[in-house]
Amino acid sequence: MPLTEQNGPGKKQALPHFWISPILRHALLEKANNQNLLLYPSFHPLTVADFCRFGQLPLHPVGLITDYVMGADSQLKTPLAFAEHDLAHMESLSQVNDPSHWPTSPAEAALCSSAKRLNWRQLLLDKVPAPLARLSQPALQLLLFQLFHERKPEKKRNRDGLLSFCLPPVPRGTG
Repeated sequence: MPLTEQNGPGKKQALPHFWISPILRHALLEKANNQNLLLYPSFHPLTVADFCRFGQLPLHPVGLITDYVMGADSQLKTPLAFAEHDLAHMESLSQVNDPSHWPTSPAEAALCSSAKRLNWRQLLLDKVPAPLARLSQPALQLLLFQLFHERKPEKKRNRDGLLSFCLPPVPRGTG
């Protein structure tokens, strides 16, 4: 029986099996109409450099991979799990440019605005400050990728500052 003709209990139209996934359900039924987000389905693999180029925008790629498995966050994922992974990132980054979200710290505020995110991209990739000049372009791109894509903006704040989550701890003096 074709997927569209399947019936659930009481002969009602049954939703496809993948609708059971809370991530897909939330992203496709609730977030799809959010005018502050733009879903970008893509069959083209994206690089860290690609994410750096559009990371200041509320653009959320959804990888529609055709390979049997693909790596994401150090795990192999099936095509459906890969799309769910991208939708989970969209959910965690939905605070960027959301007018109803109020940042609770300066670190969070620096990553919740497209304009400020663009400033970060320009600072780290276009006008590299002297202390960071010794880092390679791929290292700076990876740092920016971590800031823009891998964690929610509110997860960036802590007692050591904005970048401490992706840099090793600096030993402190005893006196």
